[in-house]
Amino acid sequence: MRWKTLLLLAFAAGLVLFIALYERHLPTTDERREASNQVFPFADGDFTGLDLADGDLRWTLRKEEGKWRLVAPLDYPADDLAVSGLLSTLVTLRKEKTLDPGADLKGLDLEPPAAVLKMETASGRATLVLGAEIPGSGRMAARWVEKGEAYFVGDNLRAALRKSVDELRDKAIFAADTAAVARMELTYPSSGKTASLWKGDAGWMLDVPFTDSADPEGVDKLLYSFSGLRAKAFIDDAEDRGLKALGLDPPTAIVAFYDRDKKPVLEAAVGRTPDLGPDEFHLKRGGQVFLVSAALWPNLERGMLTIPNPKLLAFHRWEVDRVEARTAERTVAAERSDDGWKVDGKALTDASPVYDLLDRLAALQWMENYKTPALGEEILTVVVTTEKGTAQAVFAADAGDPQAVWAAVADRSNYWKLETKTVEGLVEAAGKIR
Repeated sequence: MRWKTLLLLAFAAGLVLFIALYERHLPTTDERREASNQVFPFADGDFTGLDLADGDLRWTLRKEEGKWRLVAPLDYPADDLAVSGLLSTLVTLRKEKTLDPGADLKGLDLEPPAAVLKMETASGRATLVLGAEIPGSGRMAARWVEKGEAYFVGDNLRAALRKSVDELRDKAIFAADTAAVARMELTYPSSGKTASLWKGDAGWMLDVPFTDSADPEGVDKLLYSFSGLRAKAFIDDAEDRGLKALGLDPPTAIVAFYDRDKKPVLEAAVGRTPDLGPDEFHLKRGGQVFLVSAALWPNLERGMLTIPNPKLLAFHRWEVDRVEARTAERTVAAERSDDGWKVDGKALTDASPVYDLLDRLAALQWMENYKTPALGEEILTVVVTTEKGTAQAVFAADAGDPQAVWAAVADRSNYWKLETKTVEGLVEAAGKIR
């Protein structure tokens, strides 16, 4: 008999566990009360269409292939945040009181209604008519036509639904991930200058107007300026006003971003007019013109100056294994060893002159670049060797300007202009290595 007792006890324990698990998933009393006060039994994802008629304000939204879109009074992608706010308002709408079936709806502005919202959902259509706000009560009347029920709801409902068409339009101008950008083209029509860059394994490279490594910080700033760029306003009368009046004929700059497959990520023209605020400008993308307010303008205006890498030589002091400096009078080479720095096989008791030279070389920034400057005598040649490779620069005087020196850098086209006193400091630093 003992085994039967154990069997009954096990069955009872299992039954108790089943009941506990079952009741755990049942709604609580508060949850049932809240659900009973909810007007619509819909979730955000159930909605596929919204149509509002509220006086002169009329718009229609449709969900197409998972994306919301305005289809009336114009065809335009919808703003996800704005639509999400509308859906949240409807999903969380609570009835403060259900009106009696025989209640006078005319006195509540429900016949005719003040506003009508038609909804399309996965389970069918639903129409909500809105009445007047009841002064001092915090309430307004609403009626679900298909269900034949009228309610008092919070009087903020109508204001929450009354989104203007511009509020519902997608304001994102550049919503793509900046990491997807693999090529950039900048054109400045007024000056005729053009810059073209591409992203390789070693970073951004400039190939127009000349081949050179690009300034990583300058490129990042430019891309970051466009990241998350949104319209402040839509200029829908651009054709009537004329692009010239908007500073877009000609534009200040034309910007084009492409991905690795050479597909456009963004193609836009930008321009300013004197009446705009400090950070405001007009941007034309496709046939649409926007008013934009963003701290982008300085980076665009200086785009041609910040794109080439301003540093003359790319290395860090701690990476250097050997540095050689040659002048007309002397050649000196310092090599790093386990015991410190050596010159001609002899350990240096004071390595600070080596570090001084390396710091000066690493900090060099050019002022101008030119393809064929008039060169004078050669002043200095430096060769810096690291595990990654060799950086070499030859410094020569400017034939006509005693205050300028030009540097030719291995693997970089063009000549790079420096101040004479900067190069004199390099020669002086190299002379102290003994």
